[in-house]
Amino acid sequence: MKNNYKVISIIQWTFNIITVILAILYFLHFVEKNIAFLFLGVSNIINGVDRINITKRTDLKENKNYYKITGISWIILGVVFTFLSVSELLN
Repeated sequence: MKNNYKVISIIQWTFNIITVILAILYFLHFVEKNIAFLFLGVSNIINGVDRINITKRTDLKENKNYYKITGISWIILGVVFTFLSVSELLN
């Protein structure tokens, strides 16, 4: 389980760094809005899944519902961003 967490953590931080770089490039008008929001959506989905998996890899007793609810919220936000950016790219 720990090796899977390391791989997920590397993917998560890679997407987070790419998202920050794309956001900066978007504000400098080098990247289209849809590309930046696509990476933001995927990054939010990955962060939400990781947030839900925190309860499985640690011994959290009191805040399990908090992490599950915030993880689901991140996933929903990521799906909305991804859907909107993909639908905008296809038009």
